[in-house]
Amino acid sequence: MTSKFRWLVNSLFIVGIIIISVNIYGLFIPLWNPEIKNEIQSAHKNDITLSQDQIYLAINSDTKDKRIYARKMTETINNGIAHYWEEEGVDKYHLRIPFYNNFILFGASYFMPEKFLKYEFADYHRAIDRGLGQCSQLAIILAEVLYEKGIKSKMVGLSGHVVATAQVDEASDEWWILDADYGVVIPADLTTIEKNPEIIVPYYLNAGYDKETVSLMEDVYGKEGNQLIDGYGIGKYSILTNYFEKVSYVLIWLIPISFLLPLLCFRFISRKTRNQNSN
Repeated sequence: MTSKFRWLVNSLFIVGIIIISVNIYGLFIPLWNPEIKNEIQSAHKNDITLSQDQIYLAINSDTKDKRIYARKMTETINNGIAHYWEEEGVDKYHLRIPFYNNFILFGASYFMPEKFLKYEFADYHRAIDRGLGQCSQLAIILAEVLYEKGIKSKMVGLSGHVVATAQVDEASDEWWILDADYGVVIPADLTTIEKNPEIIVPYYLNAGYDKETVSLMEDVYGKEGNQLIDGYGIGKYSILTNYFEKVSYVLIWLIPISFLLPLLCFRFISRKTRNQNSN
C-alpha cells in the first residue's frame, strides 16, 4: 500500500471513529431546551403544562373510545408542545437539527435552508423530544399518534393553517377536525365545516380565544382551497421529508462505518498474507 493510500485509509478511519463517537454522544443529548417554556416570542407564552412523560402516558392510554382518545390527544399535544417557529431560535431550540443528532439533516440546512433550516420532523417521537413546532408539526404528531393507535387520521391543509382529522366512529364513518395547535376539537368533518364555517365559532370561543382570533379562524375554514391530504397519518403531506428523514437516520451510522472498512479490510488481508507466508 502506497503512503498516500495509507494516509487516506487512516484518515477515513479516524473520521469514521469521530462521527460514530458524535452519533453516540447525540443519543444521550435531548433536543428539548427547557428555556422554551418561558420564551417571550412564543405565540402561546408559557403554553407548556405537560412533561414528555405525561405526553407518552396519554399516548399509551386506553383507545377503546375513539372520541375520548382523539379529544385527549388533541389537548395533550396542545399542552405539551410549544408553539414556536422563530428565526431567533434556529439553533437555540434546535429548529436546525444539530450535527450530533443527524449530521445529514444538519448539512442539508445549508444546502436547502428553505426546507431544512427550520426542520419539521415526520417522526412524532423526535418531534415530541424537541417539544416545539408550528401548527403543521403539531398536526403531524397528532395524526401519526392516532394512526399508530389504529384510528384513521389525515392531515388537513387549510389556508395558512394545518390541522388533523380523525375517524372517531368507523361504523358511521364519522370524522372530526382536531386542531392541536389551538387545542380545539370540532365534532364535524371538513366538508361540513367548509359549507358552514360558523360551526367552529363556539369551540374556539369555549377554548378561551378572543373574538378577533375566532373570526380569523372562521375565515380560514371557510376559504376555498382547503386540502385533505391523501394517505393516513402524515400521508403525502411531505413525502420527501418523510423518506429522507428515515433514510438519513440510517445513513448517519452506515456512512462512518463504511469509513472504517478500508483499514479493517487492509489489516485483515495483510494478516492473512503474513500467516500464509509464515506457513
